[in-house]
Amino acid sequence: MKLASLLNDDLIFFDLDGSSREEIYTNLVSKMGAVINLPLNTQQIVKGMMDREDSVQVPYEKGFAFPHLRHPE
Repeated sequence: MKLASLLNDDLIFFDLDGSSREEIYTNLVSKMGAVINLPLNTQQIVKGMMDREDSVQVPYEKGFAFPHLRHPE
């Protein structure tokens, strides 16, 4: 998936529900899956995003987030 394919009004979400990063990412990926065909299941994508963020120690601040992962599929 290329960055340009993510720059789509239908893939920009505000005020996602969740009390943890995992819940928020699960809601995000579920909403994305309703718009585009995702090659992996939601749990795999969420785990991959969290693993990547943890490995590069992404700082979390209030505001905008662009969670992502790198996967051969």
